[in-house]
Amino acid sequence: MREEQPSWPDIYAFDLGSDGPEFHVVIWSDHAVVMDWADFAVFLEWIYEQISKHGKA
Repeated sequence: MREEQPSWPDIYAFDLGSDGPEFHVVIWSDHAVVMDWADFAVFLEWIYEQISKHGKA
C-alpha cells in the first residue's frame, strides 16, 4: 500500500524474506524502514490503536 507524504511516499508491505510462520509487515520511505511489525495481526492492532487515538488511520 502506498501513502503519499510531502517528501517521500510511505510504502506498507509484507517482508517476504522474514522468518517465522507469517511475514512481517514493514513501512519504508525512500530507502529506510520506518517501522515494522512481527505479523499482520500485530500491525492491525496498531492500526486500530491509531484510529482510536486520532480518529483516522
